[in-house]
Amino acid sequence: MPREHIREWTAHGIACRVAPGFKCLNGYVQLPEELRTMTCIPQDVYVSRHGLNYGPDDDGWIGFDTLHAWDHWPIDEIAPYIFQGEVTVLRLEEQIFTGADDRIEWTLENLVQVTEALALRVASYAITSRL
Repeated sequence: MPREHIREWTAHGIACRVAPGFKCLNGYVQLPEELRTMTCIPQDVYVSRHGLNYGPDDDGWIGFDTLHAWDHWPIDEIAPYIFQGEVTVLRLEEQIFTGADDRIEWTLENLVQVTEALALRVASYAITSRL
């Protein structure tokens, strides 16, 4: 992960983290040992509408970011976790962003929920891959 994580916990037996990205926060889970040698992650593990776009790295972390078209972080929610220059860019973007009906309003709470949903899918896949 490019920046230090701001939250770490375990869900469904899977290590989870939230870490800052560029103008956003990202969700990560650590694959169990038996899944770390996979060269690709099965499609049914994805939970974010954007899919996975990180990993697996050498420690088995995979993840997703929240900086795609129509992803939106309220500045007050994200500002404590990102660089000041990124906050400035977000403030400028807020002035020109017109919104969309299908945009995702991210909060730390719902990022944790989506990360835990990814952990559940990874844990389920690990169990079924043993059968």
